[in-house]
Amino acid sequence: MIASTIADNWLMRRWALAESARVERLLHSEDTATFEFIVGRLLNVQKDGDEYMIRFTDYLRLAQDLTRELSWKLVNQKLSRGWVYLTRTRLTRLLRQYLYQELVRSFETTRRLAKPPEKIAQAMAEVVKNWQRQAPATKGILPPCMIAIHERLSDTSHTENFILAAHLLSSGYTVEEVVNIFRIRSDFREDIARYQVEHIAGLRGSRVKYRPPSCQRMRELNLCVQNGRLCPPNIRNPLQYRPKQQRQTT
Repeated sequence: MIASTIADNWLMRRWALAESARVERLLHSEDTATFEFIVGRLLNVQKDGDEYMIRFTDYLRLAQDLTRELSWKLVNQKLSRGWVYLTRTRLTRLLRQYLYQELVRSFETTRRLAKPPEKIAQAMAEVVKNWQRQAPATKGILPPCMIAIHERLSDTSHTENFILAAHLLSSGYTVEEVVNIFRIRSDFREDIARYQVEHIAGLRGSRVKYRPPSCQRMRELNLCVQNGRLCPPNIRNPLQYRPKQQRQTT
């Protein structure tokens, strides 16, 4: 309620991501009968043996933010007569997307119903600013592709996590700072996150420090924002990005 009435989109998205991720974790622990009852109340789902089926139109709507990974693209699904076949795990993941979309949609309605007292709105706005300061400092210095990954960090793939960590480390962030950025993930485990970040930084394993992929590779991964139109021409790697106002003063 507070998130929506202070009209802060960043906070609303964070809350929706956290809530939908929490429900996903709870569903994984439910017995089959309870799981199917809950899913059946929310989605048009049929069952065929051990698999679940969902209409391909619903699949496309719910999986639109997941198809950066090839395994989620419709062409890679088992599809028959307009139905997409899914395991329970993957159906649960789609239900999480459904809940996220519904929560975000509900914010608009709540926002129109009530406004909080001015003092509460101001206090919450200050809290949001403090939370945002935990993000990679000065988002304007990050290229649009990295900003996009960070803004959905609660719901990113392993590849996206690697890319963001490699970019931040190559931009001068310390291992500690990068690990702290990933704390907002619902599946965060400090020992695993620290090991992976240290590996990317070249402090473990082969001792090779990894760089973020080139702009060409980012386009191939469907992670380039607006096909590079927000970036200066002719850059080949996100590390070469500088914000527009900075370019104008040099």
